[in-house]
Amino acid sequence: MNFQLIPTAVLFAIFFFFLPIPSEAQSECVPSDSEIAVFRHADYKGKCRISGKNDYPTLESLKIENDSISSIKVGRNVQVILCVHTWYLGHCERITEDVPFLGTTPIGNDRVSSMKIQPRGHLECVPKERQAAFYMHANYVAPCVVTDIGYFPIDGMIGLGNLTISSVRSGKGTGVTLYRGYFYTNLSKKTKENIPDLSAYSLNDEVRSLKIYKDAKNPFNNEVSFCQQPNLTGTCITKSLGDYPSLGIGSIASVRLGSGTQAILCTSFGFEGECVRASSSDTRDVGTTFERIFSVRVQPDGVIPCAATPQEVSVFMNREFVGPCNNLSEGEYVSVAFMGIDRYKDDDGISSLGIKNDSNLQVCGCTKQYFGSGGKCQAFTRNVSSLRDTSLVDDILSIKVTERGETCKPKEPNEPPPPLVQCLGTNTCFGLKEPGVCSSRDGCWWGDPLSVGGPPSCNNNRGSFEERIKGCSNYSDSESACTAQGGCNWID
Repeated sequence: MNFQLIPTAVLFAIFFFFLPIPSEAQSECVPSDSEIAVFRHADYKGKCRISGKNDYPTLESLKIENDSISSIKVGRNVQVILCVHTWYLGHCERITEDVPFLGTTPIGNDRVSSMKIQPRGHLECVPKERQAAFYMHANYVAPCVVTDIGYFPIDGMIGLGNLTISSVRSGKGTGVTLYRGYFYTNLSKKTKENIPDLSAYSLNDEVRSLKIYKDAKNPFNNEVSFCQQPNLTGTCITKSLGDYPSLGIGSIASVRLGSGTQAILCTSFGFEGECVRASSSDTRDVGTTFERIFSVRVQPDGVIPCAATPQEVSVFMNREFVGPCNNLSEGEYVSVAFMGIDRYKDDDGISSLGIKNDSNLQVCGCTKQYFGSGGKCQAFTRNVSSLRDTSLVDDILSIKVTERGETCKPKEPNEPPPPLVQCLGTNTCFGLKEPGVCSSRDGCWWGDPLSVGGPPSCNNNRGSFEERIKGCSNYSDSESACTAQGGCNWID
């Protein structure tokens, strides 16, 4: 063909006929990792706009028509909240992937009227301890509110509007109870778990009253949970730092400790019986240690009572350095009573020892009072968490605190008893319970029924119980106590 014979206008017409016709399919909206792109038509065609992190309560500022978005591309570092009404009302959805056609989503085609572009993974209204968060949309999509522990007889009192709750998140150690009726009627759901969509319980936009409560099985910092049954079952309560001679729910069988907390668990009321320290953040089923626990002390983790100086040693009535306890300097202590530990049963022994690493002292511990023959004695120069794990295999009933290297052995069968200790001045003898047995918190101790006379005016350890207290002018029958005031000097 001779193209020279064809008119120029015809050639131009043929050329443009075979050119590709521009269409909305060639949209140049390609978002970066931190942007999104919205398109007027499906399959990312038509008029488009790109935007980074921002909030659009209406679409005017994005310069795109309301109810006109059909597809969307999402950068890998962001997410977008799409809502069918302005100001994030109506149904909303969180979108994290490209969607070629919104008609396949609950949002629907050409229905978007507002949006929020956020960092990927962002959640609004994150509850803390003792809080719960409530969301107007499923999957924890705002609008939302965070509310502290409390009771709300009408759902609108939490500040989200009436009949608007679609999802719930609970903070650590917190649970929620949801009611279909006002004023806590028609209980519908009680849970400590997050609920991404209340439709699963036919409760979407149906909650009319609610309670936010503390979960007694999940203690906070410096708290401990106690349950009546093993494995944190049965009735449970939570206690903060303090001493509890009785828990008010009878005995307990399992505990859970919050972080930074330890508990002293005792087998009798009033911290009596055997006691042990629990200091783990994990669940402990104390039934594996004791049958039941009746009294507890909740303390900061790591607290050890009776911290001694290098010139002293610490003696503890329970294993693992658990009190009652006292610090002793050099000397001989013929019984637990002489060690200054107030205890109802004087035959209870010392179960653990505390000795400083830089101390030059040793403890000669014996399994008989007065270092008696027939018992065993052993010298200790370091901490001992349980004397039952030593060669003594028993508690200590008498102690000598000496310099290291001193001989440590029971006394010989005919060896005379050690010198008696005289208690003078205004010391007090509490709890005179039976002949020859009394104890004191003020430094003067009696616990061994020796037949040794005191000053005549006191009639100490002579005759009947009534005769022994005649010399104590301050004796009170109602208190079963006597004081060494006015010249009544007690001698054991």
